Amino acid sequence: MRQLFIISANHLSTSAQERLLLKLSDTQWDQLSTHMLQGLQVSGYVHLQTCNRIEIIYEHHTDVSDDIIGTWLSLIDHKEIAEQHFDVCSGTDDCINYLLRLSLGFQSAIYGDDQILQQLKTAFEAARSDQRLSSLLERSYQSMMRTHKQVCRETDYKSQTVSLAYQALKAARNIIGKPNLKNKNLLIVGAGDMAKQILKYLPKFHFQSVTITNRTMSKAFRLAAENDINLVDYSHRLADKYEVVISCTDHGKSRLSELTHMELYVDLSLSSAHVEDLHIPYVLLDELQELIATQNDRRMACISQVTEIINSNQSHFIDWYNGWLERRISLV
Repeated sequence: MRQLFIISANHLSTSAQERLLLKLSDTQWDQLSTHMLQGLQVSGYVHLQTCNRIEIIYEHHTDVSDDIIGTWLSLIDHKEIAEQHFDVCSGTDDCINYLLRLSLGFQSAIYGDDQILQQLKTAFEAARSDQRLSSLLERSYQSMMRTHKQVCRETDYKSQTVSLAYQALKAARNIIGKPNLKNKNLLIVGAGDMAKQILKYLPKFHFQSVTITNRTMSKAFRLAAENDINLVDYSHRLADKYEVVISCTDHGKSRLSELTHMELYVDLSLSSAHVEDLHIPYVLLDELQELIATQNDRRMACISQVTEIINSNQSHFIDWYNGWLERRISLV
């Protein structure tokens, strides 16, 4: 009887360093894929690898998770990593519940994570492109997308974005005006995790140009290259051409005197409370955090309603699954 199985190494069972050790290269994934498809003859599989989790979702007639994990560990050859770092979900009923909850951010480090669904979509589409998307996996994908649409349509759960970076960009858009963004040049000061988050959401906000700078220019250089944006040397005087500045570091304010044409300053640093003497509109970390806390409360208030939708879609999936099994048995 073909079923779904999930192997997971996530933020609940592993540290960031352990997940880094568990991470497979493209070549290692190819080796593991060959073993699963040809050696173990799984019907199909999807793999997801992010900073917070590594997941293998596969379809097979029996649980071969121990074999897959053993092969995985042999590929990375790290003795300090053992089987207990993996969670295994067995059986279609439990697995579809896990996937629905995962896709809605119930399993994320940040509850309600808005990025996980897109990451899952990318992983499932890659499996389809590689002809690894078997019948149960295809149906699981459809169920995740249908559940997400229903949650968006019937609840406020997904309307309450809890990303600080997104809220910073949204605040800038609200103050500047959406039609005016295309005429504004954005400068990002800093190249750490917050700057990376800003860059992740930038495609939704259409600035005329985007430039990044940082004290450690090598970090800024990498982000500029990866995101196809402009780079300006931090040691040079900043050209006075940036109307919007988002500072992700404590030293961002020290450069503001060079930017006399600046129209909006967004400070996401811990020292942001000390910029009240600016004579232009500004947005500070504290007020964004208060907004996010309010939105998160609204999101959490929807949990029971979202859970009902998950349970309903899980039930529909299992009804389909049982009928699918009966049809397969009748053809034998």
